[in-house]
Amino acid sequence: MRLTPTIILALAIWFPLAAIVGSRYEPVPRPPGAYSFVGIEKHAEGEFMYVIHFDRYSKLADTPEEPTRSPIMIYENDRPLGPAHSTTADIKSLGLGHYIHVEGVIYFSTSDNTDPRTNGRQYSWTIGPAKPDHAPR
Repeated sequence: MRLTPTIILALAIWFPLAAIVGSRYEPVPRPPGAYSFVGIEKHAEGEFMYVIHFDRYSKLADTPEEPTRSPIMIYENDRPLGPAHSTTADIKSLGLGHYIHVEGVIYFSTSDNTDPRTNGRQYSWTIGPAKPDHAPR
């Protein structure tokens, strides 16, 4: 059987390579208790604002009467974004991590104004800050 030496050679290369690569894998960090966002959408071309439909905790959302009510914190990997409670005008034009949680939706921008759907970072949320004994390093 001619295939046998080829298979043996492939495995002889694959296993050491897999051991080296596998030992360097580090999962994307995120704060303990954080939940990942799913379904991030672009608001409009030429803006830095992205949208996440977020029906959870609508009663905690910012309102015109209480513009800083929402305790939702957004993280890019393990780093908090902010400032929170920003205006949509600032999120659209400035970006740089601004966000706001209003009834049924979160509007946000990434820390460097890249597309969160393709920049390779993980976006997650918590209610309030991560616990101090679990602070990101």
